[in-house]
Amino acid sequence: MSSRLARILSPRSPYPYLAAATIGLGWWTSIVLGSTNSQKAHSGIFKAVLYHVRHDAAAQALLGNDITYDPQRHPAVKGTVNMMKGNADIEFVAEGDHGAAVVRFRGRRGVDDWDSEVFTLTESKGGKVVDLH
Repeated sequence: MSSRLARILSPRSPYPYLAAATIGLGWWTSIVLGSTNSQKAHSGIFKAVLYHVRHDAAAQALLGNDITYDPQRHPAVKGTVNMMKGNADIEFVAEGDHGAAVVRFRGRRGVDDWDSEVFTLTESKGGKVVDLH
């Protein structure tokens, strides 16, 4: 058994190089995906949507007063943000004092402001949907 392990770990064997390549590729993928998500979470439209949710009376009634987005608990901002073309289609989880909900926004940039096509808040537990237009 030890000769077989020595043969696998020898510098002439491809297995150590394949293992190192797999680890490196996994690390690179996690960095790229993390930076892409960070760009979405720090975009102007994401901040504007979160601001609107925090100050909307229906959202406060559903989630409570302290509405936040916590990237440690809910790291993924799903969807796309293209500020150059003026398109946004995002979905993320917002939390408040009373619970959590999925915020969904799809819109296009108009002349002065964004025009929302879909702007909803879906409660995580009960599934209640609130339109935030």
